[in-house]
Amino acid sequence: KIDSNGNIAWATYLGGSGTEYGRGIAADSSGNTYVVGNTGSQNITSTLPYAGGTYDAYLAQYTSTGTQTSFTYIGGTSTDYGEKIELSGVSAYLVGSSSSSNLPGISTSTNSGSYDAFLSKITTGASPTVDWTIYVGGSGTDYGYAVALDGTSTFFVTGKTASTDFPVTGGFNTTLAGSEDTYVAKVTTGPVTLQATIDLSSTSLVFTSSSTQQVTLKNIGSATLNWTSSSNAAWLSVNPSSGTLAVADATQLTFTVNATGLATGSTYNGAISITDPAASNSPQSVAVTLDLTGSTPTIGLSVSTLNFTAEESTVNPPDQSVAITNTGAGTLNWIATKSSSWLTLAPTSGSVTTGADTLSVSVDITGLTTGIYSDTITVTDSSATNNPQTVSVLLDITAPSGGGTTVPAPSSSDDGERKNPLTCGGSIAADDRGGFLPLALAFFGLLLVVAIRRKV
Repeated sequence: KIDSNGNIAWATYLGGSGTEYGRGIAADSSGNTYVVGNTGSQNITSTLPYAGGTYDAYLAQYTSTGTQTSFTYIGGTSTDYGEKIELSGVSAYLVGSSSSSNLPGISTSTNSGSYDAFLSKITTGASPTVDWTIYVGGSGTDYGYAVALDGTSTFFVTGKTASTDFPVTGGFNTTLAGSEDTYVAKVTTGPVTLQATIDLSSTSLVFTSSSTQQVTLKNIGSATLNWTSSSNAAWLSVNPSSGTLAVADATQLTFTVNATGLATGSTYNGAISITDPAASNSPQSVAVTLDLTGSTPTIGLSVSTLNFTAEESTVNPPDQSVAITNTGAGTLNWIATKSSSWLTLAPTSGSVTTGADTLSVSVDITGLTTGIYSDTITVTDSSATNNPQTVSVLLDITAPSGGGTTVPAPSSSDDGERKNPLTCGGSIAADDRGGFLPLALAFFGLLLVVAIRRKV
């Protein structure tokens, strides 16, 4: 501040850890001073946060004695410059240039080129608020350098433009004459309703299994965002599911997919909707695709046949095993079944992603007689590419070995008969069914041999 005699009454730095430019200044009737410019510092205490880009415009307010009473960034996610300021009561009108499409206070106006001029109305004080913002420009590059106020609702903005489609209306010259021309624009605006605006860092997600992904939700509007969410699929959820965001604030949303119980080999579609009835663009949605077509399992079995052998009425043969593997993708959820009571499986179900499950196979010959028995082990998973798969089981029970009765020959007589004994020629045993007939025939055969010997 320089007094009427050319002396410095007070001076102060304004800035943070980056680079700042002071480009415009104005004072009110109370001696309060208002400074506008642009800054690359993100660590200045501010009413509105630094929004992004190389620079944000700013407005700083000082008392007549040099005490700073407020500071606020004015910017979007790209680069913004503050150039000049006009005062009217408690309102400040700031003109500048912006490459952002989401300056605070934007309602229906849009940024049409790489840079557009902008005009913002700001209510000053300890906590400044941006009442409204409009863009001025065409599809080329446009800059705003100065503003003049006529009353409270008419403004005159000037700067330079490279747009051939600058919105000229009723002007003296309606054609761009060089690569860049100066422009003069009269802007008339009425009250603007402040609204929150929903911004999502991604509007589509793809999952291939049960997992989580994150999306950033940001309020790029000019009012508080009071949001809720909803899902249209039972397998899809988001956390948090609701909240409040001040202007330029953001939060991380965690999207969770639970594929349990869903058939592999299929694709599922769902969406999460973010809603605030007062927001300018509500609702906004994130489309979610769950692709399980690359997660189809395939049943792998280590053998196709098992052979067991045992002797009737003896001990059970040793157990055998089958290795069950997943030679495809995803998870194999298998079930093993059989038919015969003499055949036992353990376990009868399991899950395999990598590695192998061991299926133990055992037989019980109790009550089984000589013969060949068969059964089939069936391994199933309804989602497998080769469902079902089988293992043939053969059980061969043989007749008992040995165990017959030897009948001795009668002893020789004293009358000089031959002394060598006559035997029946081997053992006598029951047939495989344990019947009486073979024993009777053997007995009568023995009697016939003895009778012939005595006659001789």
